Amino acid sequence: MSFYIASVMSVFKPLINYGMKETRIDGLPILLDILERGRDRNRVSNHISTLDDPMVWGIMPFSTYFDTSKVRWTLGAADILFTNRYISPLFQNGQVIKTVRGDGIYQPAMDLAIEKLDNSQWVHIFPEGKVNQSRLNKSSINPELLRFKWGVSRLVLESKHEPIILPMWLKGFDHVMPEGRPSPYNMMPRLNQSLSIKISHPINDQRSFSEDAKGGDNDKHDMSNRLKIQDFRQRYQALLSRTNSQDTIPRHQDYDALKDHQEAKQIRIDLASFLHSQLLAIQQ
Repeated sequence: MSFYIASVMSVFKPLINYGMKETRIDGLPILLDILERGRDRNRVSNHISTLDDPMVWGIMPFSTYFDTSKVRWTLGAADILFTNRYISPLFQNGQVIKTVRGDGIYQPAMDLAIEKLDNSQWVHIFPEGKVNQSRLNKSSINPELLRFKWGVSRLVLESKHEPIILPMWLKGFDHVMPEGRPSPYNMMPRLNQSLSIKISHPINDQRSFSEDAKGGDNDKHDMSNRLKIQDFRQRYQALLSRTNSQDTIPRHQDYDALKDHQEAKQIRIDLASFLHSQLLAIQQ
């Protein structure tokens, strides 16, 4: 699998580094540091083109492509990426989890993503659930960042340990793969575009990456965010304890008892909204 991933990225790494007019990368050391620490991590990003993933991972050092623990797992739409027996294995080997649109947040794909986090794997998701090119379409009524699907809340709330949540903001990829072009041009990336990739410091990590703001307002803000994530998880686990008298660490299967619980639903909604605000803030 690692050889396959390296082969794929041998195409996209030159594309992002040499095929574009400009590629600005902010915060890559933050991600690399977290990967070295081997913690379970959940990365969230806006989704502006069909090439966001895997093209964006061309910024990673080539050595990481041979280490599957440093390659992301992500969710991929079954009706687009897993349509036949020929292309399905390509995405499976690329650490893409088959996800069925319309099956909701309690489907096997989400369970598997939680299991990956429980095994200290890196899970990257696009919480909007679809490509949003409202910046290109001036007549679009969609906001720049769509409402987050509540599945992102399941990953944070039901994983065994609190995952490190790392936000990332992409710009320019919609110009590389704009939607609505006629075939075959809709399959061809446009070269010589300007890209921007901004990786922020984690929302809830105990270690601060804001070296120039230690002890200042930014540190206080970071601590507040960490406490908010902990509060969401504690409230959710407290709901589970009312329905489950076991003293063991809950598994994600145990949380099925909260699937239709109204208070649990509200926690999932509120957490998704909070993560949405955190991602939107880093692009300002």
